[in-house]
Amino acid sequence: MIIGGGDIAFDYALSASEKCNDVTLIYRSTIKALPVLVDEVMAKGIKIVQGEVEKIENGVAYTSAGIFEFDEVLAGIGRIPNVEIVEGISDARIFVIGDAKNGIYRQSSLAIADGIRTAMKIWRVMKYGDTE
Repeated sequence: MIIGGGDIAFDYALSASEKCNDVTLIYRSTIKALPVLVDEVMAKGIKIVQGEVEKIENGVAYTSAGIFEFDEVLAGIGRIPNVEIVEGISDARIFVIGDAKNGIYRQSSLAIADGIRTAMKIWRVMKYGDTE
């Protein structure tokens, strides 16, 4: 499951679709991604859902658009980190990266490192079933 409506979220969805059979992108208000990204996501058959995530627990996202099961969650939620939905949640399947994770340290090199680390953890879970 990908959360967000901007370029990063749509890019995450495209990347995830290369390895995953079922990718859902949920956005809150309006799609802000470039039209070319939106077209690519739609062409790949990725589910795009408008709704607000209300709660995430035990591999289930409860949203205003329904209930969705997931293996992993990637949030591409904007330049102003909207992290309320994941605050206080301890779940190895939820990954927060970039500005949402690093607070005032908004540097692309840190976000890239977070993304690489997250991709490696997801790969390890998929291959070996753990992150250690």
